[in-house]
Formats: sequence, C-alpha cells, structure tokens
Amino acid sequence: MLRRFIDGDEPAFGVDLGGRLGYIDRATCTALFARRFGHELHARRPVASIADPAPFAAECDEDVTAVSARLVRDRPDALYTGFLLTRGGAYAGVATGGDLMHAVADTALTALEALREAQRSLVDAEKLASLGGLVAGIAHEINTPVGVALTAATQLVEEVRATREQLAQGTLRRSDFEAFLDTVEEGTGLAAMNAARAAELVLGFKQIAVDQSTDERRAFLLADYVRDIVTSLRPEYKHRPVTFDLDVDRAIVVDVRPGAIAQIITNLIVNALTHAFPRDGGGTIEIAARFALGEVTLTFADDGRGIALPVLDRIFEPFFTTDRANGGSGLGLSIVRTLATHALAGSIAVDTAPGAGTRFTLRFPAVTPEASDAG
Repeated sequence: MLRRFIDGDEPAFGVDLGGRLGYIDRATCTALFARRFGHELHARRPVASIADPAPFAAECDEDVTAVSARLVRDRPDALYTGFLLTRGGAYAGVATGGDLMHAVADTALTALEALREAQRSLVDAEKLASLGGLVAGIAHEINTPVGVALTAATQLVEEVRATREQLAQGTLRRSDFEAFLDTVEEGTGLAAMNAARAAELVLGFKQIAVDQSTDERRAFLLADYVRDIVTSLRPEYKHRPVTFDLDVDRAIVVDVRPGAIAQIITNLIVNALTHAFPRDGGGTIEIAARFALGEVTLTFADDGRGIALPVLDRIFEPFFTTDRANGGSGLGLSIVRTLATHALAGSIAVDTAPGAGTRFTLRFPAVTPEASDAG
C-alpha cells in the first residue's frame, strides 16, 4: 500500500487515533520514511555516483558570447545548476548563469563604448572634411577678387611708367594727363573694391572656420552668416546648375552656437547636392528664416527627387546611408538632428514625397537657453 502511494499520482489522506482527517504530502512522507535508512544508503555509494557524468565546462579565456551560445544549445540546465570553469584544462572554479549574464553585460557595454568612440571619430572626421571643403572655398572665392585687383594694379604700374616716359620726353599733353588720371581713378577703384571684397571673404570664411571648430556662442546676423556659408561651399556646386534662393529676414539676430548653424546648413546642402539632384545635375535650393515669439523658424527646401518612405523613416539614424558605395558615412543628417536638438535646443522635421522635393524645418530659440549652452 505504501509503495502504491509513493509511486502513484493520487493524493492520500489519513486518520489518526483521535479520528482527525489530514492530507498526506507524498514528498514529506518519502523523506521521513527514508531518513532512518539514509546513512546506510549513501555511505555505500561513491560520490561519483551522484556527480554529473559529463559536466559543462568553459575555459576562462573563452569568449562569453560563444560560451552562452554553447550553453543554451547543449546544456541549458547548467544556467541554474552551474558549470565548471577551467584554465588550461585544469579546474578553476564554478560559475552560474548569473555570472555569465554579468560577463555578457560587461562585454556588451565594452562593445557599446567602442561603437560610441567610433561614432565620435567619424563625427570629427566629418567636421574635418567640412573644414577641408571650406579651405577649398576660400582658395576659389578669393582667387577672383585678388586676381582682378592684381590685374588692375599691374595696369596702373604700366600706365605710370608710360606717363613718366612722356613727361621725361616732353611729349605729355593735357589730354594724355587727363586720360592718365581717369585710368588711375578707375584702376585704383577697381583694386580697392576687389581688395575689400577679398578681405570680406577672408573675414567671413575665418569666422565660419572658427565657429565650426569651437562650441562658443555669440550674437550675429543670421542672414549674413547664411550667405557666407553658402558662398564658402561654392566649390561643391560651381560646375552644376544649382541656384540658391536666400530669403532670411535681415532683422534676425541670434545668440547661439554659430558652429551648429554652419554645420547644419553645410550638411543639408551637401545632402541635397548628393541625393536630391541627379549627379552633375541641379535645381533650386531655398533657405528662408523668420522670427516670431522668440523663436527662429529656418526652412531648407529643394525641388529635387524627394525621399522614398522606407528611407524617410531612417534618414536621421547614425550610419544609415544610401550612398555608401561612393563614400557616404551616414552621419550627415544624424549630426544635423543632434545639433538641432542639443546645441540649439530646438527641433527639426522633414516633409517630402517622391518627386516632390524635400523641406527641412528647423526651429530653435533665438537665444540658446543656459542649460543647452552648458552642453
């Protein structure tokens, strides 16, 4: 009867001498029954008989990801019963699933930090590439006014030499001298105007370069700054039929990190030139800005091919690009969003449709709040 109870599935009830009815727990009954025989039973069995005949073992220097995969595949029970650690095949300790989870978490954190460091390096590389483009812009844009000024100055030198010869020979007439004065006036005016233009370009380019390499904020006219940024990028589009329509309210003065504005507009322009228009093709890019209730709304629109919906959902993701074959890093628009939301304490949205162009709308306080200014 006792064996039938122990081996069976039905519960059992008992009645004591006092007539009280009670439930008999099978596990407790078995333990109580076997207690008096426990010593005799186990004393005659070697420890090996109750040990795992094929325990799961992992080398201490084995990759935790590989150990986890092997453990789940071959011995999932060892996650809670434990498994052996070995070093060079010799016993080194015992580990549990909890230990393994901690090791996996540490590995994941290390990998995440490595990815973040790689992202920071790529962001720095993007900034350096942007500054490299700026240097090219300086060389090209300054070449024109400096060349004109140099030509005018050279012509003046020649006119002065010829007039001096006439004067020495006594052949200088009043009309010749008046023509000489007209030439000098025209030449010096042309040289001065182009020298001033070159100086203006140098000042603008220098300020943009400084702004892109620092995080300091300052007050400036937004319209002039946007114009200087577009001018600095002319080498990127000078051989393409691209038209810029700038409609920035000239009364807008902002007190923000100018480097953030420069990087955002630069990245949006490069993005449009790369993706909106056919290679070597062109179109129109419109940059407009208005001010209301302490907030600036800056729109950047192109009349290019637009963005397909599957791509639109991912354009702000770091490292996402449809142009990796041509060297795209996938960081341009990700940097734009980061600067818009953090450096400028604002927001950025995009409105597009295939074949209908793309419009980015950037909104930010005209004066950056102190919290964002602190980083």
